[in-house]
Amino acid sequence: RIFWRKGQHAPFNLYTVPFRVQGAGPHIVEYFSVDNRGNEEPHKLLRIGVDDSAPTSSVSYGTAAVHAFGLPLLTPNTPVTLGASDPEAVGVAVGVERITYRIDGGHELVFGTPFTIPAQGMHTLEFGSFDRLTNAEVRKTVSLAVGAFQTAALWGTEGVDGSGTADVIGTVLSNATVTLSGNV
Repeated sequence: RIFWRKGQHAPFNLYTVPFRVQGAGPHIVEYFSVDNRGNEEPHKLLRIGVDDSAPTSSVSYGTAAVHAFGLPLLTPNTPVTLGASDPEAVGVAVGVERITYRIDGGHELVFGTPFTIPAQGMHTLEFGSFDRLTNAEVRKTVSLAVGAFQTAALWGTEGVDGSGTADVIGTVLSNATVTLSGNV
């Protein structure tokens, strides 16, 4: 027969099934066995740490991301990065196991490297992390917009017509004729 107790002052329990030690932080379990003749082995101490807190995740955006109207605005090429940390709970933390995410309610994916959202429009990114004991973070959700930003110094959909004196630094784009005259 095996007896155990949490700490060194509680009454001993007969070990019959696996048990959980509750409460974050370090704990001591004292245990010993008794044979059929009543001989008791020396008591042993087992030091264990309990991590019952979930990790915390975050999202960050690479270049070409701005915030406007309370939303992150991304281009189809803007990298999205997820990160997570497992905070210590009374001196104990087991570390992050994985971060998962889904876009617009799609399939759950495991985050490994930065990703992009190529489809333009409004999107919902849902994400969360798990530690090595499967403590799960409450899922987070962010709304974001993906669109093309102006990347040219001068552009026009029906042509560009300019005259006079001007400095144009950058690309000039048009779906039609570009006419520039003067000191350009």
